[in-house]
Amino acid sequence: MTQIVEKKINDNHIIWFEQSNKWIQLEEHAWFVNKLYQKGIDIQTISRKCAQKYNLPALECLRFVQKICSEITELSKPFPVCVVNFSSIHLTSGYSFNPYSTRNYLIGKKRFALHFETRLVEYYIHPTLAHLETDSSSTDVEFEIYNHGNNSVLMEKNRPETAYTFDDFIRLKKRLYINMVNIIYQKTNNDWLSFVHASAMTDGKQAILLSSASGSGKSSMAALLQTKGLQLISDDFVPIDAKNKQAYPFPAAISVKEGAFDLLSPYYGDLHDINYNKYEYTHRSVRYLTPKPLDIKMFKARPVKCIVYIRYNPSVSCNFKHIPSNEALKLFHEQAWVSGNPEHTKAFINWFVKLQCFTMEYGDTEKGINTILGLFKGK
Repeated sequence: MTQIVEKKINDNHIIWFEQSNKWIQLEEHAWFVNKLYQKGIDIQTISRKCAQKYNLPALECLRFVQKICSEITELSKPFPVCVVNFSSIHLTSGYSFNPYSTRNYLIGKKRFALHFETRLVEYYIHPTLAHLETDSSSTDVEFEIYNHGNNSVLMEKNRPETAYTFDDFIRLKKRLYINMVNIIYQKTNNDWLSFVHASAMTDGKQAILLSSASGSGKSSMAALLQTKGLQLISDDFVPIDAKNKQAYPFPAAISVKEGAFDLLSPYYGDLHDINYNKYEYTHRSVRYLTPKPLDIKMFKARPVKCIVYIRYNPSVSCNFKHIPSNEALKLFHEQAWVSGNPEHTKAFINWFVKLQCFTMEYGDTEKGINTILGLFKGK
């Protein structure tokens, strides 16, 4: 079993498993079990040693050891690859299609064309980019997005070696965004430390990440903060580079659900209007808000000041508190992908433990806004 122990934080040991690119936090008892198991010692012997060391009942200790060893075994298994290069299929089959539509976008200085095979494919990708659409047909890079059997495919046009398959559009969309930021910032996949499911805001100097599960209110808060003078860096997809640990802009639209329409309509127009979205086929319960225009000088990275794990709760005024790194790390990995490069994992954990992390549960919108604004002011 290959693993890298990155940090001991308080009473927890933070371990990264290279095979699965997953992390685990172990308290002292579990860490003792892990050390012995990694040496190849059998479970019965580990259980006896653990019972002696911690003065625990034998049966209780055996169950505990079995549980920990089972978790470690699972984490030591290679993570199944969700994206498969299948250029050989294209090379042998000569697959081609007539696009249902072609959309052209200008992002920073780069011009992209996306060729969608069907309206369904377009439906999953285009709405968040619709405000970036341009009439110009001049392009730097073209991508084809289509179905092949039971899978969805993303490929640079006329470059079958770049073809990848996905079992759902969520993974395809993320891969497309990664390809786009690589082109915008002249980077490669190996240059990124992490991609975070968060709304990132900046005051022009620093960035704050608002992270949470979908539907928890982070995008609505980002939209409100934008009306208070902050700039959106990215909504839902925040690239963090490995070299400087900074957040890079990706100006996709802010996606908000119908529960936020009343709150945001005074600032963004009548969100109840079914014709609000720039793309007519979007779901009637979702609206896509245009970020403030990013001029070229704004397309640069910002250092991350802190992360706030946010959740809207109408029964709470505003409960804001600092959380220790070991608690924050668990929440982070629920909402982020971290590079599987061993050097990156070391850099990541050293960066993360220095970040201030908070939770904010709020129902009073003004208090929530002022709390985030206060963080930018150092309060």
